Amino acid sequence: EHEAKIKAIAEHYGYEHQVGKMYEELSELAVALTHKDEENIIEELADVLNVAEQLAHLLGAKKKVREVMEAKLDRTLSRMHQIA
Repeated sequence: EHEAKIKAIAEHYGYEHQVGKMYEELSELAVALTHKDEENIIEELADVLNVAEQLAHLLGAKKKVREVMEAKLDRTLSRMHQIA
């Protein structure tokens, strides 16, 4: 199960290590985006999303992160409707 894998990896490596891993994965995603390499973008995006879930788990903030994500989506949609 996805959640069990996220939890196991997060708890094995811990917060400090996964923060470093996030920096690494974000920079790799930035390079892939710069090179416009779709296959590599997908790989690096998956890495970033996995580490993001691990960090949210380690912060005990998975629900809060989801709530903030939804609020940001709603705010963007609201702005889009104001412009249209």
